[in-house]
Amino acid sequence: MNLSIAIDEQTPRKALMRALAEGTSVDAILRRLLNDDADATARCAEATAATRAVSNETDSGSGPVGCTWSRKEIWLMRRIL
Repeated sequence: MNLSIAIDEQTPRKALMRALAEGTSVDAILRRLLNDDADATARCAEATAATRAVSNETDSGSGPVGCTWSRKEIWLMRRIL
């Protein structure tokens, strides 16, 4: 698949210099970056779904009105964690 993108004039030169330094091509670098980004996005979505599933299976919660903490309680919790 071919892809066209708009970039500033300096980016191709920088990309070529990086590719030369790594002994690879600009295409290979871009392919790797796009794949890594897509994989990270998928892993994040899976982790979010798993977290929600676990959360939905528990009876934990802050009650019908939610949890309210004082500034002092928040400050103490930050020191503990």
